[in-house]
This record gives sequence, structure tokens and C-alpha cells, in this order.
Amino acid sequence: MLDLDDQDAREVRARPLLVEVIRRLLLDAVVALEAKALAVLALQVRIRRRLAELGSFPEGRIDSAIDGCGLVVFRLSLDALALAYARLLARRLPAETFAECRARGLVVRAMQERPEMVAGTRFFTTDFLRAGGKRWIGKEGAEGVYAVGLRASAAGGLAAGIALKIEDGSARARPTVTIAILRAMGWLPRSVQRALAEYESVPIENTTGAVVGSIEPELPIIRPDAAG
Repeated sequence: MLDLDDQDAREVRARPLLVEVIRRLLLDAVVALEAKALAVLALQVRIRRRLAELGSFPEGRIDSAIDGCGLVVFRLSLDALALAYARLLARRLPAETFAECRARGLVVRAMQERPEMVAGTRFFTTDFLRAGGKRWIGKEGAEGVYAVGLRASAAGGLAAGIALKIEDGSARARPTVTIAILRAMGWLPRSVQRALAEYESVPIENTTGAVVGSIEPELPIIRPDAAG
């Protein structure tokens, strides 16, 4: 803080050039912040538009919110989310540009090659991505949501998508239900099932640490012939 009783301080304070430099620096900082905010907003608009395309969902009906990391996220229906994840793993999409196809590939490759950057250590998603290799991608969402995209199993086949939501919003059942769906659809190789065995039936402990139950999936929506 300047001591205005000091002669040198009064001289500094009185210099118009110094005042003008400070004013311009502050103005440049404000302009830079505004430009950055506009750039972020433009990126969010592009992401929402691309998400609407991938999910075949009206852009005007996509809601936005703030996630746990402080970032803007978008909400759409589960069927649109499943379709979007399937299209992320598709070989090529109709009317898609080369740049858009390349961008999809970069996102998928980044998730598969660095799974610890997607969810962190000791998370189901990290183990799920590692165990699956190049077969799939998966990511958790808010309030018990989980989504999976799977590559086509053979040349000329179609990629597939799964999106689920645990009704009460709890996260603890997501791994078990995800694995159960993949197994019921015939999409879970035995080697991967063994690698993810700890998530198939999750024990429930009471406050003393005693096991008093377990999370077991029930999938009445899966038909016996669905995998065919």
C-alpha cells in the first residue's frame, strides 16, 4: 500500500503515464477474460451440437448443468445416450467429415490408452477399460448413470451402446448391473469376466464392518434370445 505522506509515493501517484499503463493492463486483462469466456462458450455450443447429432436428439431439448468437477455437462435421454456411445465406436457415420471421424477416434483412443485419466485409480471404470482392451469404452455419470460403447464384433457388423440409470441415484450398483448386462448379451469374454470378478457381486457391510448382504443384479428386460 502506498504511503501518501511519502514524497516519492505522491510523485508515482501523480504520473499520468503510470496510471495509463495500469489502466491499459487492466483493460487487456478484462478483454482477455471475456475472449476466453466466449471461446469456452463457443466450444460448449459445438459439443452440444455434436452430442445432438450422435444421439439423434433435438438440440433444443438438451439440458445443461454443472458436474462435480465444475464443468458444464449435458443431459439427454438414455436411449439417445446409448446411441451416442454406439456411434462413438462406429467405423464411419453417414455424412460425417474426416475431421469429425478423426475426433471420435481420438476420444476413444485416449480413453482406452489412459483409463486412469478417465476415472482415477481404484474405480470400476478404470478397471473396466483396462480389462476390455480395445473392445469398448465406458463412463459413469451423475445420479447412478453409466454408459458403454462397444465395437462391432466382426467386419460389417454394428457397434452397440448401453445406457443405464440406477433408479435411486446410487452409484454402488452400477458396476454389477453393467457386467450383468454385458454377460447376458453375450458380450463379456470369460477372460474379462475373471478380471472384473470383484464387481459381479459387491458385498454390503454394516457400520462394524460385518458383511450383511450383497448387491445382486436382476435383469428382467434381457430376453434369452436377445444376444442373437
